[in-house]
Amino acid sequence: MRLLSERFHLLAYQKVWNADDAQEVAQEALAVVVREMRTVEIHTSFAAWAQRVFENRLLAYIKTRQTQERRTSSGTDIEQSLSSDEVNPRLRQRLLLCLDQVARASRRYARILNLHYQGFTTQEICRRLQISENNCYVLLFRSRSLLKNCLDEKTA
Repeated sequence: MRLLSERFHLLAYQKVWNADDAQEVAQEALAVVVREMRTVEIHTSFAAWAQRVFENRLLAYIKTRQTQERRTSSGTDIEQSLSSDEVNPRLRQRLLLCLDQVARASRRYARILNLHYQGFTTQEICRRLQISENNCYVLLFRSRSLLKNCLDEKTA
């Protein structure tokens, strides 16, 4: 169970990019595994079944988080500053620092954010980076998450 816990935490952190939320997802998945393992008939392997439980918990968490973000996204100071005609110098500096942090994490993330910001369509980005459309959406989601987490940390 300890190895399973470490694996779940690592995988959750790679998807969520937040240590506290990753720990919460991993613990919730482990609780389900412990609660259900005696009552469920496992046909393949315990590890495969446990991984599927983890993936389901992770997807549920992401869906919940996206719903909450949509509800609370309006009215943030960053969105208001970006929509105005003049750019706040402090916001610009924070944004540049966070973009640099994203680039250090993954050059690919920074590049896809840059191409998207420049107005390239998904198909054009896929052609330029030689990736599938699904991979493009995954990379955009991850890069935006990194950028948002960085901006949230800088504003706090």
